[in-house]
Amino acid sequence: ASLYAVKVLDGAGFGSLSNIIAGIQWAVNNNMDIANISIAGDYSQALQEACDAACNEGLLLVAAAGNTYGNVVTYPAAYDSVIAVTGTDKANQSAYFSPLGPRVELAAPALLICSTSEDGGYAELSGTSQAAPHVTGTAALMISLGVEDLNGDGMTDNQDVRQKLHGTATVSYTHLTL
Repeated sequence: ASLYAVKVLDGAGFGSLSNIIAGIQWAVNNNMDIANISIAGDYSQALQEACDAACNEGLLLVAAAGNTYGNVVTYPAAYDSVIAVTGTDKANQSAYFSPLGPRVELAAPALLICSTSEDGGYAELSGTSQAAPHVTGTAALMISLGVEDLNGDGMTDNQDVRQKLHGTATVSYTHLTL
């Protein structure tokens, strides 16, 4: 597997919508299989069109559903063309900060996840931005092993990987977990 970091936000986590869209387009133009998006915001027609177009080009989009404390999924995760990932705790229950509702597609561990930190070391972080990479990594493993044409459209693509993720997830209360 090859991993690429596509920087669309500044060091403080701010950036323009045009940079985010350009990052998604870069992933499409460079034949990436999956894009993990750990940003949260409000609805944008331009971002939805970029996500829809990327999905139609074969890019699997996986996004953090946002840390909304039981409220709705944020964008871009809430777009139909994007897999919305919420978070679970160590007991495989919905993490206290996780969104709920019909737009949640999958869930993964999100509480006290060891990750790299700003100072070059490691830290335990919590949030749906920690959960989405679990799903992204699982999808990458599925692609590396080969996914069959599950939806019967005559080709193997991002939709088959999405269907495989659903088919291998377990149901836990109101959400799915890997």
